[in-house]
Amino acid sequence: VNAFVEWNGSLYAGGSGSPGGFVVWWDGTQWNPTANITSSPHTLRVYNNELYVAGGFTPSVAKWTGASWSTVATNLESCYPVDIFFFGGRLYRSSVSWPANFNNVAMLKDGNWDDMNGGVLPSCDARFGEYQGRLLVGGGFTSAGGIQSPGLALWDGDSWLSRGPDAGVSAIASNGSDVFVAGNFN
Repeated sequence: VNAFVEWNGSLYAGGSGSPGGFVVWWDGTQWNPTANITSSPHTLRVYNNELYVAGGFTPSVAKWTGASWSTVATNLESCYPVDIFFFGGRLYRSSVSWPANFNNVAMLKDGNWDDMNGGVLPSCDARFGEYQGRLLVGGGFTSAGGIQSPGLALWDGDSWLSRGPDAGVSAIASNGSDVFVAGNFN
């Protein structure tokens, strides 16, 4: 199992299985399947009471309709997403296999994935969180939008701000006023 999330009073889990991947939900007695996906999901998120999944399948980010998975955006479907996160009414995603102009992170805009002002470099498994009203992005990168920012950066919707602790960030969690970061710190 790669991910868990609570949605509509039930626990959902996503992971590897036969023949490909799975997203199942617990009804208090047993696990129940949703529609099959072809590969293991990496992330499950809930936004506006809707369930989203991201992983190495097509479409790489999908929304559960109650009967099937629907495509969120049609561009960048061959890029395996590492994380998805909702912030400021917009969906964000990270990946390690992007076209050059995206540089590891993107935001959903008008039904397509869009560049985030230069993204983060070098290639990394970026993670998302929220801090002081901004999107917090962490990973093994050294710059964000061309600005030196080793490991952490803030995105305000248009531009990057450096917050690097000189670390390879692997997880981010926040509870509103505090943020917790895990990784390999120097």
